[in-house]
Amino acid sequence: MTVRISETSPDWESIDMARVINRGLNAWIQIHRHNVWVSELSAIVWVAITALAFTVCAATILGNERSLLRQHRTIVQLSSDQLRLSEQLAVMEQKVVVAEALMEYTRGRLSAVTLSELVNQVYDNSARFGYDPLLLVAVIHVESFARPTALGRNRSGALSGALGLMQLKFETAREVGSDLGIELKEPIDLLKPEINIPIGVAYLTRLVAQFHSLKLGVLAYNLGPGVVYQTLSAKQPLPLDYYAKVLRAYFALKKAAEGRVAGR
Repeated sequence: MTVRISETSPDWESIDMARVINRGLNAWIQIHRHNVWVSELSAIVWVAITALAFTVCAATILGNERSLLRQHRTIVQLSSDQLRLSEQLAVMEQKVVVAEALMEYTRGRLSAVTLSELVNQVYDNSARFGYDPLLLVAVIHVESFARPTALGRNRSGALSGALGLMQLKFETAREVGSDLGIELKEPIDLLKPEINIPIGVAYLTRLVAQFHSLKLGVLAYNLGPGVVYQTLSAKQPLPLDYYAKVLRAYFALKKAAEGRVAGR
């Protein structure tokens, strides 16, 4: 049997070229994969850096907002404290004016404790009922010369029953005091400034409202509302001596207070 040997031999050049191409393709794939991995890593790093930057910015902004909020609260608190201190200073200045007016009339007759009590009562009740505190000092001066234990007398010299700083009669004071929640057990209670002044100012306020006039209210406080009504009904002139005394004392106190303030 004759065996023929193929006259054609393998194309070694083609095989070598194929191998080169295959190796090149594998290398390109590996390089491409490597580039893809590097690209993804770069993207991740960029995202992380961006996220970190945003986080830092957000934290900075939030910190600034909190700092501004604390500063705003501090400013509000300081403004509130300043307003409160200004109000307290204004109150103290008015109390000093009242104290100086009372000292002008009492001239050392009262102890420091009693004088302080009078100042507080005059100021608190003037603020409560809407009066200039010096007007109340003027009424107290005309009524009792600012003596807490003053006993009123008629022109005959007999006791009139009026008691204390604002010269209140017990029955009238008890009725007015009940509206204020102040219980009077006996007439001697009216010798206490913390009882006499609130009731006296409330009674004066009631008369002013009743007659729709400060002038008539002040006159009724002295003469009695019945006398004022009768005099007005009879179209007779009211005696104005008491009202004039109160006004003179009031304007004298105002002038003195203004002079002391100007001299400070």
